[in-house]
Amino acid sequence: MTKEFKMIAVVGVVILIALIVFKKRSSYTPSLTAPKATKDIVKPKAFEIVESKKTTPLPPSSISYQVIVKRDKMEKTVGLKRMALPMEGEEAVLSVTLSIKPVCHPGDADAILKDLKAEPSHKLLATLEDLSGQGKSFSWDIQQSIFKDGKAEKVFKIPVKADSSQYGFFVCTANSSDNTCSDKNIKDVNQIFTEHLTKQPNAGKEVRNIFFQYFLIDERGISTFNRIPRGDGNPAFDNLKKHIIETNALGKPNHAEVDFVKKALKTNDSLPAVFSNGNLILELPKFKERACF
Repeated sequence: MTKEFKMIAVVGVVILIALIVFKKRSSYTPSLTAPKATKDIVKPKAFEIVESKKTTPLPPSSISYQVIVKRDKMEKTVGLKRMALPMEGEEAVLSVTLSIKPVCHPGDADAILKDLKAEPSHKLLATLEDLSGQGKSFSWDIQQSIFKDGKAEKVFKIPVKADSSQYGFFVCTANSSDNTCSDKNIKDVNQIFTEHLTKQPNAGKEVRNIFFQYFLIDERGISTFNRIPRGDGNPAFDNLKKHIIETNALGKPNHAEVDFVKKALKTNDSLPAVFSNGNLILELPKFKERACF
């Protein structure tokens, strides 16, 4: 067998093998059927948007930043402190705690108890009153259980605007049908104790104010005196009158409400209001022996 013939034979065998392999590949058709899933495929749930029910302070929209800075500066001059309030629509939400504070001397709570004991038909009333007489006022009947429980709580929803409104918070003894304290006499607790200790015939028979604090409320929150101004020469009340003009706060002619506030704060000599975590805390001092140690 010649070399040429052997070469031809080898080439032929290679070609034959290639044809067989090609035929097998061309006859193979891949499966288009997807493999069965071993687990069910769970589509992720769409994010659920839940509207928060928590109220948050809203920034003022009708006064400029420059005006806010000017008013804040004047508040500091007057001696006021400020706390933001949550808003619901156009109403400020004011949470109030009326608290009994143990002290080492007879206080407001002791005077109230003596009056209520002398005249059981009277009730204990707290009011938040617009001092201009043109806004909304609120009343709150306080149960005598406060003296055992140590506190009572109330939420007020107050219509507000960019300009301030002046409010007084009163605690008074009242007749069962009363819903206001501002029309009642303001009494120094020392005078009340004197009436009872000397056993005057009408001791405790008169309905009267025993606690008072002053507030300015607007859409940015609530402000009050950081410390109660004392002394006839104290400029706080003259500065307050200027501040009221600046903030367009509703008031009475010749700022009669400021003169009333000055007299009420001096006579009642109530403890300053406390701002704590968005709450307004008002304290009625009561004698407790443990407070003396």
